[in-house]
Amino acid sequence: SPEGLRALQDEAAKASPVVKSALDLVGKGEMAQARAQLQAERGKGSRDKGVYALLADIALVSGEFQQAIAITQEALAFAPRDPELLAQLAREQLLADDVEGAKKTVAQPREAETAGILVATGEVARREGLAPPALDAFGKATRAAPADDRGWYALGRAQGELEDVKPA
Repeated sequence: SPEGLRALQDEAAKASPVVKSALDLVGKGEMAQARAQLQAERGKGSRDKGVYALLADIALVSGEFQQAIAITQEALAFAPRDPELLAQLAREQLLADDVEGAKKTVAQPREAETAGILVATGEVARREGLAPPALDAFGKATRAAPADDRGWYALGRAQGELEDVKPA
């Protein structure tokens, strides 16, 4: 997803060399090479969350929702409380029209309340037609990480859908 790629690019400074290399390939439009490089790392039993997150994003861009879900679930097996992986899984589930699965994912215990998981929580509420909890989650995301545009974007989009454009 563009959100996931943007978040990963923001983390690129902290990324492992293999993820940095794959991000460079993605930036050049060389998705197949990036995927092969990440798959090789995954095949070695990597526990680098960035490898799995980027690999899942590449699957999403290719429309392979179930593949993306499987990759993210594999990463959650070794990092079950990681809020960004949980957020990624919830986004993938929503794209695959598995709202119930996404609802269960955002309800799981997590290490922190990051913008990513709060936006995912809001997106689940939004898909269920629950505007107040969605707006609340998006607002929390903007407060949790004011510099992260994901929360602001989601909040503005939701307010626009409700025609509540004055705060936006």
